[in-house]
Amino acid sequence: MKFSILIPTLNEEKFIGNLLHSLNRQTFKAFEVIIVDGSSRDQTIKAIQSHRGQLNLQVVVSKRRGVSLQRNIAARHATSEHLIFLDADVVPEWRFLEKLKKSLELTRPDFATAPNIPLSKKAADKAIFAMFNRLVRLSEFFVPSACGTFIYVRKRAFRSIGGFNEDAVWGEDIDLSRRLSRKGHRFAFLSDPKLYVSVRRLDKEGRLRCIKYFIKGMMHTYGREPVKDRAKLNYEFGHY
Repeated sequence: MKFSILIPTLNEEKFIGNLLHSLNRQTFKAFEVIIVDGSSRDQTIKAIQSHRGQLNLQVVVSKRRGVSLQRNIAARHATSEHLIFLDADVVPEWRFLEKLKKSLELTRPDFATAPNIPLSKKAADKAIFAMFNRLVRLSEFFVPSACGTFIYVRKRAFRSIGGFNEDAVWGEDIDLSRRLSRKGHRFAFLSDPKLYVSVRRLDKEGRLRCIKYFIKGMMHTYGREPVKDRAKLNYEFGHY
């Protein structure tokens, strides 16, 4: 088994190095990393380039921006059947890929996600993430919802639905999951591995406001389609 790890970036100089350092430390080594940058204005590319030689790394710079667009571009460059989409501000545990491989071999899903652990010592953040993980796990029995911080999907399943909806500005992960499920592809919420996730948006906007965004976006996406109008949520990719 080989993985293609696909990462969209936009102004991520402060975070992308942590992710790439973690990938370099993985115990399972059969993977490639494809980063699609949306023409960042900071030193993101420089931060990425410092890891060349350590990883099987490919960087694509796109003049157009958008998390779904950049993920789809990355997927077109992938050479593996096993796709892993990661956000730029996550930090996988050092046995993440090893554990993922074992979980996939046991459960054999077409697409999957795993628990998010906050990079925070605050009890409130741990409670928020625990609630979120519980909702994602429960979704397995209703409308599966892989979380955009980490989505595993087989390439053939991904291609069968045309990838991510590039018009979406929020809920593209839920939308992808829903379309995969409707197509008959099987979802799994894996108890292992675990992924550590930045709480920068919670710090910037406040916990209650982010919860409000999440509930509002979930209601919209589950009811109809992903959010396509930024004015409805004011929730922007690359803003932090």
